[in-house]
Amino acid sequence: MQVHKINIHIPELSLILLIGNDDLKTSFAHRHFTSSEIVSLSACQDLLATEATKELDELLHFVVSKRLQLGKLTVINAPCETQALRSALVRLARRQHVPCAAIVLPSVQGPYQQKLPHQEGFKQVYILQHVEALEQVIIHRQPLESNMKQEKGPFDIIGDVHGCFAELEQLVLNLGYNITLEDQYYLSHPQGRKLVFVGDLVDRGPKVPEVLRFVMDTAAQGMSFCVNGNHDDKLKRALEGRAVTISHGLEESLAQLEKESSYFKDKVINFLAALPSHYLFDEGRLAIAHAGVKEKYLERSSRRIRDYCMYGETTGATDEFGHPVRANWAKRFVSLTTVVYGHTPILTPEWENNTINIDTGCVFGGKLTALRYPERELVSVTALKKYYTPLKPIQS
Repeated sequence: MQVHKINIHIPELSLILLIGNDDLKTSFAHRHFTSSEIVSLSACQDLLATEATKELDELLHFVVSKRLQLGKLTVINAPCETQALRSALVRLARRQHVPCAAIVLPSVQGPYQQKLPHQEGFKQVYILQHVEALEQVIIHRQPLESNMKQEKGPFDIIGDVHGCFAELEQLVLNLGYNITLEDQYYLSHPQGRKLVFVGDLVDRGPKVPEVLRFVMDTAAQGMSFCVNGNHDDKLKRALEGRAVTISHGLEESLAQLEKESSYFKDKVINFLAALPSHYLFDEGRLAIAHAGVKEKYLERSSRRIRDYCMYGETTGATDEFGHPVRANWAKRFVSLTTVVYGHTPILTPEWENNTINIDTGCVFGGKLTALRYPERELVSVTALKKYYTPLKPIQS
């Protein structure tokens, strides 16, 4: 039987469950992972000098939880054949905002025969059908989508654009970039600087497609990065045909995009779908999120983290305009990592606990602001006009 190489891709921080023959699990684990990454039932038995199931499960779950909390990839070499045990470990991984994957090993008699763990909350399930396949496996560790630590800048981080292309173009030129438009946008900077966008590229402003075209082209060129904003996410869902409330400027985006080709709109959907919740740059010294990010979320990935980065934190109360009252997450932020964000328009950016909001309300007639990193200098251009009336006064 000819068996080709089998590539298994796992997130660099994840919980891996090995399912199948015990002897094969042990050999497979030690072939592809270091001893310090493997948590085995036998090791727990040795530590407790018992085979009592309840105590062993408690120790196993405690060790796994602590490892994930510390950001350690963890491989489970223990009986994972029952759905109850698998579900408990998947829930544990979710609590730590860590993806969980399953690798199903064959038996010496052939493919694994029990019910396979599909639709149990696993990010990935790899099924190896034959023993011969075990020799052909190559494990690839993939950085999380937010991990751009190798990109060290210098950067120019731009606040919420909201379709204000004329102001964006002027700001980028003022920052010293060269912009060339042929069949697409090309961007360069004599000092090798790159752009980073805090999200909310779309809605309310007059030139949403042009903003998208500029950011998509320069991102493909490797000259810009962008995180997901709540307006970007809602536009994506609308373009996919999902049920969304058309409000807060989405109607402008949809009307403008209606004039574009199906190819362009598909390209927009794919681009917006791939935007990460946040980015971590410069060996972890700089983080970018649309509405903010907790320190414990910086090197994690989950739906909850994505929502937090898009919408921020609220108190549960509503203001006199009927909007959620935003909690001041930055007041409690303690980290050596600098966090730059937007989402809530303000008149003047101010630093608080190594964080700064640079959304200065361009679409509302304010300014479009960039933070130069690592210089920590602010550069702004004034809006050409007031394109949209805010639903409540901009914060001072």
